[in-house]
Amino acid sequence: MQISETALATSKPLFVKFVECMRIIKDYHFQVFTKNPEETLYSETLRVLNQFQQDRTQAAYCLIVNGLVWDAEVIIRVVYETFAKVAFLATASEEQRPELLHEYWELLGAVYDRQAALKAEPCERLFNCSGSDGSSRVMATLRDKRVYRTDPLENKSFRKQLEQRWSFSGILEALNSGRHGTIPLIGIEVFAHNYSM
Repeated sequence: MQISETALATSKPLFVKFVECMRIIKDYHFQVFTKNPEETLYSETLRVLNQFQQDRTQAAYCLIVNGLVWDAEVIIRVVYETFAKVAFLATASEEQRPELLHEYWELLGAVYDRQAALKAEPCERLFNCSGSDGSSRVMATLRDKRVYRTDPLENKSFRKQLEQRWSFSGILEALNSGRHGTIPLIGIEVFAHNYSM
């Protein structure tokens, strides 16, 4: 789908503002993360997520400018998800931060490693049958307990609750209510509408 010349001309002010906002965000990113000499797991997590969000926003902008609006929408969903995680961590009380970081990096990582291992098994069998040795080895590596955490973490109920807490809707609910020690961000739930659209 290509944007018509008329639509492009009409949306030019939006693009100009977008570029201006990106500059402001980059300046802020530089001031907060680059000039701050203290590197903690908390500051590095926010820095990495913020950079990830910026990169995806720029990618969406490039897609929109080139008429690939639907493709940009997919990436914008990732931007919303990352924004929610940044807001969740940034508004958390100092007491809650270590627990949230442990959940994000360790527990969620273990859950996702296990899910990847389970999904890799049928792929490995298929690649073995088709003679795709290299692809089969990649799938086997995803199931290797020496490389990835493939054992189940806690019980299924615990894993589901953890995934729900870190889901987009779970984070918005926590941000709106102030659960998990976060500063309540009243009205944040409007992002659920934009996300679903």
